[in-house]
Amino acid sequence: MAYSHYVPKFILKNFGNKISTYNIKDNILPRDIKIERVFGEENFYSSDIEKKLTSKIESQFANVFNNKIVNTENKVILTRKELKLIKKFLLVSIIRSLGSEEFMLKEKNFYSELTYRIRKIYKDKGYSDANIEKIIKQEIPFVEKQLANESIHDYWLRTLEVILESDGTPNSIMQNENKTYPAFRWACVVNAAYIGFWDAPKGQEFIITDIGMTSENELGWDGIYSHNHKKLDFVLNLLNQDNTEEQKQYLYGFANNLTYFHENFQMFSISKNRMIVLISPFFKFLKVNNFKYDISNITNIPDWRLFNPNECIYRKQGEYLDDDVFEYQITTLTNDEILYCNSLFLDRINTSFGFSNIDVIKDSLFMYYKLTFNGLTAGVNYDELMKIILNGDK
Repeated sequence: MAYSHYVPKFILKNFGNKISTYNIKDNILPRDIKIERVFGEENFYSSDIEKKLTSKIESQFANVFNNKIVNTENKVILTRKELKLIKKFLLVSIIRSLGSEEFMLKEKNFYSELTYRIRKIYKDKGYSDANIEKIIKQEIPFVEKQLANESIHDYWLRTLEVILESDGTPNSIMQNENKTYPAFRWACVVNAAYIGFWDAPKGQEFIITDIGMTSENELGWDGIYSHNHKKLDFVLNLLNQDNTEEQKQYLYGFANNLTYFHENFQMFSISKNRMIVLISPFFKFLKVNNFKYDISNITNIPDWRLFNPNECIYRKQGEYLDDDVFEYQITTLTNDEILYCNSLFLDRINTSFGFSNIDVIKDSLFMYYKLTFNGLTAGVNYDELMKIILNGDK
């Protein structure tokens, strides 16, 4: 039987040859496990998907990863083609470890639930049924193909295959006859964001989870989608001002991007010392347009160093070419910032997380409990891990 990794081995290697993990189901803390046997399961994917993960994304991304990302100091320099590859890898990373039936069923039903909400909202506003149906058609990008006897697990594998056969962009996914709603929707999420590279400060390290990523919502977000609204409200208020038609179209498009990428940022640990971060386009919008906006109203880390947009060198004015150059300044987090980021990772796992240094976990876990006691609801109970740590790991 094949052992399938849902966190790639070339990522895990950058946490050390061996890694310690904690499992919240059995409450054990095994140390120094070989990376060949962590963050994976026997036959997790079909053999066909396993091969395509290697040939369609991992081999290409690993080359850019090793040569341009993981060991680079101060600045990461990428071509547009490489940037697109990175975003495809992050898109695959979001989907590949989220194979639970609950997640995929929710994603499969996303647009049917959206249809229900649209009908209710606009019916209450007095819109005619005909006009409501027009609005629904504008909101739903396509009618998903139904395959006979397809299980939710098979639907998840189909979603992965559609992404792997594409270049990771929404337009490319739309061309596949077997396209799925989560493939398209999450491609819109990833491609709406810009990326950053955040490093751990000296003496601290990132952790890695079986989901492989986490995110920060706006301050005050309570789990209801519509409450992640502060950034979008700012843009919608601009639309109510005097604008040219060109400005309105720009703001409408930008508001659409914020609807897809409603979080502040999404983080992906790629080594114990570095993360790739997908950042809401809202921060770039503020910076480029010189808006005076207090970002401490929406994020727990209002550090503009982290959100500064990249520099881009266009090879030909007015065209997007594969050899356009993107330059990213690598930013080192403060001690409190990395503990907060690790707390977000601790709050979003399926069953386990990994690390190379127990002292890192102590600090991050204490931060997680501190955030919980300050009014945030803890998503994971780490009481047993706290006992292990406080008892000296005996």
